Amino acid sequence: MFLRTTLAVLGAAVLHAAAHASDLAAAPPAAPPAVPERIDADAWDARAAEHLLNRAGFGAGSLEVERLVASGPEAAVASLFAPQRFVDPYFLALDETLREARERARERMDAGEATIEELRDMRRRMRLDFRRRDRQQMTTYTTWWLQRMVDGDDPLRDRMTLFWTGLFTSSYREVKSSRAMIEQHQLLRGGALGSYADLLRGIARDPAMLEYLDAASNKKSSPNENFARELLELFSLGEGHYTEADVVAAARAFTGWTNRRGETVFNRRQHDGGEKSFMGVTGRLDGEDVIEIVLAQDRCAEYVAGRLLEYFEGRVPSETRVRHYASILRASDYEVRPVLEELFLDREFYSDEVVGQRIAAPVDLLVGQVRRLGIDPPVALLAAGAASVGQTLFGPPSVKGWDEGRAWITTTTIMQRGNLSGVLVGTVGSQEFLESSDLDDALEAPMMDGDGPALTERRGRGDDVVRLLGRIEDLGWRPTMHLSARAARLGARDDAGVVDAFASELLGVALSERSRAELVAFLREERAATSLPEDCWTTFDSEVEYLARRLAHLMLSMPEGQLH
Repeated sequence: MFLRTTLAVLGAAVLHAAAHASDLAAAPPAAPPAVPERIDADAWDARAAEHLLNRAGFGAGSLEVERLVASGPEAAVASLFAPQRFVDPYFLALDETLREARERARERMDAGEATIEELRDMRRRMRLDFRRRDRQQMTTYTTWWLQRMVDGDDPLRDRMTLFWTGLFTSSYREVKSSRAMIEQHQLLRGGALGSYADLLRGIARDPAMLEYLDAASNKKSSPNENFARELLELFSLGEGHYTEADVVAAARAFTGWTNRRGETVFNRRQHDGGEKSFMGVTGRLDGEDVIEIVLAQDRCAEYVAGRLLEYFEGRVPSETRVRHYASILRASDYEVRPVLEELFLDREFYSDEVVGQRIAAPVDLLVGQVRRLGIDPPVALLAAGAASVGQTLFGPPSVKGWDEGRAWITTTTIMQRGNLSGVLVGTVGSQEFLESSDLDDALEAPMMDGDGPALTERRGRGDDVVRLLGRIEDLGWRPTMHLSARAARLGARDDAGVVDAFASELLGVALSERSRAELVAFLREERAATSLPEDCWTTFDSEVEYLARRLAHLMLSMPEGQLH
């Protein structure tokens, strides 16, 4: 009861902390020197190393933090770019498209092997079976990617892949093809640390993107402006840096580019080969010309640099800072590695205005907690948990991607985030979590049938959740850890020492004095209620372990547990 009441009260505190972080983001910082000052060995400590691991990856345990501190800033940053074995997924099994399956059924009818009624039934069953296997493949790939984040074998690549999927946004709900979405993801993951220009050129020909932005209807007789508009507004220049005439010209230039049976093709008969004027350039321009003209704009490098800075620092960057990093991007022909290398050694990246001031996105929150706790939950639990608080991988809410920062926190999601932390430490059962969650909307994207209503409407909420989570409890999963033993190993012998040890191990940011005092008081009161002595942490019995887990649950649910 105490824990539930405390979490409810803390919801308001988190909202206050989120508002504070939002205020910081709204006010651009003072302009730094033209060339940022680099962090030196004297300023490189556990706080800085953990910040780098939080923002360039998905958090880490204390041993990894200690390793990075000992290596120094330059070696620590260099290790993020060290060659890693690229783990190729084992998916893309659905080579046959739904249309090809239907054609195969038609051939059977033409051969006299089936009647019209049997053909219709066959097609219906084929459609349902294909959609089921397609959804299953998308879910399996999603958990594969989440497992890469948890394992931390190539954290910066996965972090940048998440960034690119938020910039070049597509959704499985609209695309309705796991193969197309997976191939798009492999494009972004393969080039995550390479050239933005190459990614922009690739995404313009990506079948999933063309499907998502209605390229099939982009014909010379009636140009569709969706892709052209998003190319300029969201992918390259930003709102206010192009004209409506530029959108019209770009749409005409991209006519004829379409997605046919999962492949991008150019239909010359549907292409407008006439003269166009785009951003000051006039000629018989096509889509490739438009992309190169965009890349030649100074504003393009500034837009990408600004998006990178805001993503990694969690605040709106100053114009001076944007211009500096844009100059690096232009000088490197849009290679992002030089930008990231300088940013991660930039002293301002480790300033008080940046460290611990970004509200963790659901994926960041859950993967970070898993890595700090040292547990290995089914990644389907993480996928469902992230969806329940607003972040469904491969299913962003709009073409603009996810709203970051303060938007992650509401009175509902803060309680859910606390419940999820409880599931991870074993104080909240997964069934209790499911009963307290309304996952219908969150799960609708991967559950869509494509040719009919969502399966959530036909089969019921319980079946859908079971499908995604795989009945976590029935699989026998429990968090395998010994938190009280960890506290003893770290030398904690009293309430304050345990709180300090857990804060160091489990949080990505430091506890405030107020939060620390509340946690110490919590331990004192709970021990008194169960007659446990203050030095109980060396006894290792189940009652002490349960108290340790309740402490971890409460700590991870506090404002400091939501920031990184």
